Amino acid sequence: PACRLRNWLGVRSKEQSKEQSQEQFEEESRWVACEIEEKRDWQTRRAAELGWHATKAEEILLRANAAATAVETSIRATAARTKREGAEIVRMREEVDRAASAGRHEREAVERERVRVRR
Repeated sequence: PACRLRNWLGVRSKEQSKEQSQEQFEEESRWVACEIEEKRDWQTRRAAELGWHATKAEEILLRANAAATAVETSIRATAARTKREGAEIVRMREEVDRAASAGRHEREAVERERVRVRR
C-alpha cells in the first residue's frame, strides 16, 4: 500500500506538473501574442507616420519644382528681353556710327570745298 501511495503521488505529481506546464505554456503564448500585436500596432503607426512624412516631402518637392520652374521662366524672359535690348543698342550704335561717319565725310567735303574756293 505504501508503494502504491508513492506511485499514485508520483503520478499525481507528474500530472500536476504537466498541467502547470500547460498553463505556463498557454500564459507565455498569450504574452507572446500580445507582444506581437503591440509590435504590429507600433509598425502600423510608424508606417502611417512615415507615409505622412513622405506625403509632406512630396508636397514640398512639388512646390519647390513649381518655384524653380517660375524662376527659370523669369530668367528666360529676362534673358530674351536683355537680348532684344542688346540688339537694339547695337542697332542704335551702328546708326550713330553711320551718322558720325556721314558727318565726318560731309565736314571733309565742306573743308575741301572751302580750300578750293580760297584758291
